[in-house]
Amino acid sequence: MKNSIRTVIVSTILLTIFSCTTSTDVPLPITTVSEDALDLFNRGYFHDSQNEWIEAKGLYEQALSLDPDFILANLYVPETDPNKRKEFRDRAIANKNNGNETEKLRVEIYVANRDGRLNDVVNVSKELVNKHPNSSEAYVILGNAYTSVRDFDNAIAQYNKALEINPEQYLAWRGLAAQQVNIGNNILLPKSRQTKALALKYTKGMVKTRSKSPFSYQVRANVERQYGDFSAAKPLYQKMVDVAEETGSSMKGSAYNVFAHNYLFGGDGETARENYDKAITLSRTPSGIVNLTIYKLQSYLFQNNYEGALGVAQDLDHKLNTLGFSEASLNQQKARVEFMRFIAYAHNQQKEEAFTALSARKDYATAAMSLMKIDDVIQRDFESFNAQMEAWHYILFGEYNRAEEQLKKLYPIASKIQSPSALDNYNALSGMVSLFSGDASGSLSYFNENINPENYQYYAYFKGLALKQAGQEKEAMAIFDYISNYNFNSWEAALVRSLAKKQLNS
Repeated sequence: MKNSIRTVIVSTILLTIFSCTTSTDVPLPITTVSEDALDLFNRGYFHDSQNEWIEAKGLYEQALSLDPDFILANLYVPETDPNKRKEFRDRAIANKNNGNETEKLRVEIYVANRDGRLNDVVNVSKELVNKHPNSSEAYVILGNAYTSVRDFDNAIAQYNKALEINPEQYLAWRGLAAQQVNIGNNILLPKSRQTKALALKYTKGMVKTRSKSPFSYQVRANVERQYGDFSAAKPLYQKMVDVAEETGSSMKGSAYNVFAHNYLFGGDGETARENYDKAITLSRTPSGIVNLTIYKLQSYLFQNNYEGALGVAQDLDHKLNTLGFSEASLNQQKARVEFMRFIAYAHNQQKEEAFTALSARKDYATAAMSLMKIDDVIQRDFESFNAQMEAWHYILFGEYNRAEEQLKKLYPIASKIQSPSALDNYNALSGMVSLFSGDASGSLSYFNENINPENYQYYAYFKGLALKQAGQEKEAMAIFDYISNYNFNSWEAALVRSLAKKQLNS
């Protein structure tokens, strides 16, 4: 009886929160021993869906204070401390059989995603849809699963099915938009399938559905920035600031950060860094301060100002100890700073300094691991990344035999991961070895279709060089053109954007 009452409560709350305009959109059922915890979770999930992680975290934690075994709250609470995050996720996994069948499937989707078993993610998501054919959110989850395996047509079909059920399903609009425009760590459609018209349609859907979400205006503005219209993007980013101020959203700092990106790619680095500083000042979390400071650091890399980037890294290094990180998190953040030092030194051809930074990165990462509750997946990813980093270092300094030794360590780890992108780093780095060893044609066997400028700007630059040397000038220029006009702040693009411009002009 309690479960049936709880289901009615879930339906009422979710229909209200997500502004559903149809009576056929059936929310996915949620189990908890506390009605108040349920309300807190749903409010947290709402904020989570629009990138307001601070608000989401607080609400999820309140829900867990009332029901420590709340499966979905443990599964989704955003936590940067690695040990606390693992405790939450492990509790969700341990309790998955104590909830309903839907929650069990959602936990299984998380575990398969974590393990890199993306085909399993698709299959379990299909099962979720089969059990809930009238739930718009179930189709969004399946759409996300198809996107992860680059099955874009099926992903689009699922998002559109979600919108047929509920035209105001925010996550469906977001899923469609994320294939068309960069929003951060999303998988984009091939350039040939990206159109501004579709990007505008989907992001306007986000704005219409949630006009009080700063994130809606960020993604809408990103469309203008992606297509080089920085003037048109500016008032939309200002709207993001205004809405954040009006609602008290934690995204106000993020709004100034994307404002800074707009200035950076519009050619005004000084004003960009003023906005980065403003964003950093407004950040409410230690990890937020680090993330925003790294964006500022990368702004110098875009201008090939390695000393400026290293200066920011030095200042951040001094600040880290004062931010309140746990010891494990602090070592992880120090490893991130050393990574940024490494790429600055390496791409400024300072071999000794680059190796010192690389070694320090590994030492901090190892220290963090010694303080963490690790499992096979964490250990696998740790070993994989170490081999990847060392191979990259040797490639950059022409030690190709030593690079290949590290790639031989990387391959057996990556090849066991059931994901279409599992071997991307191995293949791209192997392609670089072949290219720099004088075998441009051979390198193209490694630079497969996954290595594209939409999702790998850094690796794709070298694919462009290989294509050019192999006489495929048109294909090479298309890659260089994409990277030259890539108006988003990432270390990958920062290292090759100016180089791509030179290739276009050569």
